[in-house]
Amino acid sequence: MKHFKLYMAAKFLLLFVTALFAGVSYVISWVLHGFVWLFDRLPRWWYYEAVTWNTSIEYYRKNKNK
Repeated sequence: MKHFKLYMAAKFLLLFVTALFAGVSYVISWVLHGFVWLFDRLPRWWYYEAVTWNTSIEYYRKNKNK
């Protein structure tokens, strides 16, 4: 075969690019999954945190002169 080295280099490059694309898309999917998980849980945590913080501030304002 005349261009055997070129053929092997192209084959390796194609496999490498394919594996790289698969790995990158895998990582991106897990990052997106993490964001979905985070934004599924975060609003509830933020809501309860804000409610308790609000309540404590209101309690302080009502009772600071007593």
